[in-house]
Amino acid sequence: MNIKSWQESREDIGFSSEEIQIWSASLDVEDSSHYFHLLSEDEKMRAARLKSNTTACQQIISRGILRLLLGNYIGINPKELVFNHSPFGKPFLSNPADSAICFNLAHSGSLLLFAIGKEKHVGIDVEKIEGKIDFTGISSLVFSSDEQLSLSLSMDPIRDFYALWTAKEAILKVSGRGFSYPSNQFSVVISKGIPSLSIIPTELTGGCSCSLSSFSPATGYSAAVAVLQ
Repeated sequence: MNIKSWQESREDIGFSSEEIQIWSASLDVEDSSHYFHLLSEDEKMRAARLKSNTTACQQIISRGILRLLLGNYIGINPKELVFNHSPFGKPFLSNPADSAICFNLAHSGSLLLFAIGKEKHVGIDVEKIEGKIDFTGISSLVFSSDEQLSLSLSMDPIRDFYALWTAKEAILKVSGRGFSYPSNQFSVVISKGIPSLSIIPTELTGGCSCSLSSFSPATGYSAAVAVLQ
C-alpha cells in the first residue's frame, strides 16, 4: 500500500477511477491554528462544543487537512467545500455534488489517515497496537463466533486481533452503516495476519462488489481499507 504524507499533495492531483490513494498526517506535529480558518461555521462550532481541547484540536486538524486534500483533487478553494452526512453519520461532499470523489478518514494515536477514491465508496480504519489489550473481552462483543475461534487458535493473537478489528471497521465504514450494524453478524477470514472477505451481507454492500486491503501504515499501527464499486 502506497501511503504519502498529505504535505506531498499538489493542486489538480491526477488519478484514475481504479485507484484508492492513501494520505497520512501526524497529529503530533500539526498545529490546529493553521487550519481553523478553513472550516465552516458549523465545523468551528462543533469543535468548540468538545470538552477535550486535545480532541477539538484533532478534529480541526482532520477537517482542515481533508479540505486541503479535496480542494487539490477537485481544483477549488477548500473553503468552498460543503459536507453533508448520511443517515448513519458518514460524511460526503454535497458541494460540488458532481465531483465523483469519495473519501473516508480515520485516526488513532498520533496517526491520521485519509482514503480518497473516484466513482466508488471507501472506508478506512487505523488502530494503534496496544500489546496489553484485553482482546478476548472485546472479541466476544464485536467478533463473530468464527472470528473468535480463529483468534483462539492464532499464533499471534494481538496481531490478528488488530487486523480483524480494522478490517471489520473498514467494511462497516464503507457501507455507511458503521457500528449501527451488528459487527458480529458477518465474518472476515484471517490467515497469518492477513484478513480476507468471507460472506458479507448484501445489506452492507448494497449488491456491490467489495474489496479489502490490510496494511501497516507505520510502526506499531494496523490499518485496513475497504472499497465498494
